Amino acid sequence: MDHHCPWLNNCVGFKNRKNFMLLIIYAAVLVFLSLPFTIYPIIRFIIELAQGNKTHLWHFIVGLIGLVLSIVFTYIIIQFITYHFELIRKNMTTIEHLDEKRGNVREYNYDYGKDFNWDLVFGKRSECWFIPFNKGDAGSQGDGIV
Repeated sequence: MDHHCPWLNNCVGFKNRKNFMLLIIYAAVLVFLSLPFTIYPIIRFIIELAQGNKTHLWHFIVGLIGLVLSIVFTYIIIQFITYHFELIRKNMTTIEHLDEKRGNVREYNYDYGKDFNWDLVFGKRSECWFIPFNKGDAGSQGDGIV
């Protein structure tokens, strides 16, 4: 087990870590795509305000709230993805990282190099890395124990 994710109400482990990573990557893409949709009403309101029209004030307020939320979520998801990519690079679980942080250093080192560590999670076939398919060479390599 890597960790229990309260957002998914499920444990993230060896067999579903690729799906978890894809979930947060896809969430980041959606957050990035939300930025232009929140900026548009703000720009539209500013242009109409310059023309003397104040009828779309509500659109401006909703766009501004959406823009602030999008920026906050973008920052959070970038930090979250960066953290988990670093764990993949070191071939560590969240629990192992927390143990290391607390000073409970273990004598086991599972780091096989960043390329092989990546293949352990996402599979050997690069064309399947961003597809939630975990069978054969397109999924997690090994058995999660050895």
